[in-house]
Amino acid sequence: MKTFAAMAIVSMAALVALSACKKEEPAPVPVISITTQPASPAALTEGSISGSLTVAASVTEGAALSYQWYTNTTASSTGGTAISGATGASYTLPADLTDGTYHYFCEVSAEGADSKRTDAATVTVNARPVPVISIATQPVPPTGLVEGEIPDDAQLTVAATVTPGATLSYQWYTYNNENEEVFEAIDGATGASYTLPTDLAAGEHWYVCEIAAEGAASVQTDPVSVTISPAAAIDSAELVGKWEVGDNSLGIVSVEFGGSNNYVVVTNAELPTRAEEEFFTYFGTYTVAGDKVIMSDLGEMTITSLGESGIAFSLAIYGGSAVSMSGGKAQEMASSSKTDLLCRTWKVVSYEEDGVVYYESNEEFAMPEFVYFSKAGTYLLTFSNGSTGLSNWKWKSESAGTFYYSHEHPPVWNDSSVTIETLDENSLAISEWGGITTLEAVE
Repeated sequence: MKTFAAMAIVSMAALVALSACKKEEPAPVPVISITTQPASPAALTEGSISGSLTVAASVTEGAALSYQWYTNTTASSTGGTAISGATGASYTLPADLTDGTYHYFCEVSAEGADSKRTDAATVTVNARPVPVISIATQPVPPTGLVEGEIPDDAQLTVAATVTPGATLSYQWYTYNNENEEVFEAIDGATGASYTLPTDLAAGEHWYVCEIAAEGAASVQTDPVSVTISPAAAIDSAELVGKWEVGDNSLGIVSVEFGGSNNYVVVTNAELPTRAEEEFFTYFGTYTVAGDKVIMSDLGEMTITSLGESGIAFSLAIYGGSAVSMSGGKAQEMASSSKTDLLCRTWKVVSYEEDGVVYYESNEEFAMPEFVYFSKAGTYLLTFSNGSTGLSNWKWKSESAGTFYYSHEHPPVWNDSSVTIETLDENSLAISEWGGITTLEAVE
């Protein structure tokens, strides 16, 4: 029994001793392997950089890989500067790299593993080629342009190219051909085409276009001359007469031009507000310049056609928009020595009645300032306060020197008549209702 107990004790002790001698084995350590190194790309060009660098790696024991890309000054993976945010297996190259050589590598890590760095990849960036601008087509001036009739689509156009794909910009200038250093940029003229102003005056106008692109030397087109011919001059003699026009937004009924360079415009609307009458009359002097008729205190007329068949024109009142209208010439009485002498503008000198001579208006008497006769039958009195008296006239007896007048439109002839006492190239005296008005011719 003792022997058996002793043996049992010895066996238990041996087991304890064996257990104490057995050691635990350490956990496996992850190991990183670089399977694909980042490849150096072909040389890139400044301004058109694209592409990326990529690394492929594996790790044992199911560990998770992490990445950090670096830039370096040499083709080495020693040292370097970490690139902020570049923590993926691929790194997109910056699009703004300039001319030079760049080195990149990636450090691959995993928890519990020794990190590994890739070989350095070299990125070469060549300088951007200098763009070159070429003018393919010089601007060609339009022809046959006439002052006052320039179409709104008359243009100068230049065609140009630039390499390698830069963006062109344009600036048109007016150009002084007598002094080649004088250029003036045209505001807003920044396209390949420039639309000529429709109000260019007659004469020669010079233009050039400067074409530019970023990084390129700018070029200029050849100076181009645009010739504007003067508008055909109006025949002042052909303009004289009364022109009855059709419906128009200004309400103008007739426009009349007299040999004393006076105009009479009759409207059925106010231009501007005057007395409330059926007709409104405007009287003043006019001058002819090319195809323009400048009408004092009224506006400017542009004649587009003038002849026996009629007249067509546009009229701008007091700086407003031009309104187009046309019409025909009113019938005129036949020429005769007395008719031709009478039909002009006369300035009133005096009025005599009952032995009293008046030289100007007073509270009891309004003396006209001017009197206008025309072969179209217009008989107009104007006063210094701007008012007018519009009538029609016709001979009662040319040989006796008497004529009728009527304030109605159309005229209604009655016994109201005026007698011409004297008439020559310089003076006129007429009598009516016992009074005599003396007048002198207006040159």
